[in-house]
Formats: sequence, structure tokens, C-alpha cells
Amino acid sequence: MNAVLSMQDTLADPRLARSGLGMGFIVGIQVFSFALMLALWFFISRRAGNAARWILTVMTVLGMFVTIPMVPVLAERGIGNMAFALVITVLQVAAVAFLFRSDARAWFARKGGIAPDDQSIFS
Repeated sequence: MNAVLSMQDTLADPRLARSGLGMGFIVGIQVFSFALMLALWFFISRRAGNAARWILTVMTVLGMFVTIPMVPVLAERGIGNMAFALVITVLQVAAVAFLFRSDARAWFARKGGIAPDDQSIFS
């Protein structure tokens, strides 16, 4: 979503114009990134893929290291953009943190199956 908010600034960047890459390239990269995230969440949620969980974790940590220094730049674009980017980052970190709770670790260990006598899933 941050990419959509900053699309005009990205396309106006003179470095992009000098490189010869245009809107099609930027949109292609965004579509690829979105598809990659959907695939990771699919493999995590439906296949209990431990590798996908770790890939998403690494990508989220790297995203945090990119977002935090960008806060002043985002603030120049408006408080709404900055707040939106920070909320997205916090939600991503929270979602990844839930993947490492004890019940989630047990679920990954079972490869996504529910233990037959596990009544705690309803509480």
C-alpha cells in the first residue's frame, strides 16, 4: 500500500527517468512483490510451511530497517502517509510475532493438523 501512496513521487524521480524504466516496470515489481507476499502467507497458513514463516520474518525485519529511517521522508509527504506506513509496519510485526507463539509453534510442528483431543482451540 505504501507503494501506491508514493507512486507519483517514484515516477517523478529523475533517477528513474535516466534509467529508462517506466511505469510498467514499477507496476510489475509491485505485482511481483504482492504475489510473493500472498504466496508466503498461503504456504504459512495452509501448508504450515516453516521455511515460509522464516522468509516472511526476515523480510519483515528488513522492512522495518527500511521503514524506520524513512519516517522523516514520510512525514514530509504528510502526517497521514507517515501514520499509515507506521501502522502497516506495526501490524506486520504483530502478525509475524503471532507466528512464534507457543500454540503456533505446536501447530507448525504438527504440519498444520489439529490435535484430536485439543479442546483449547475453542476457548
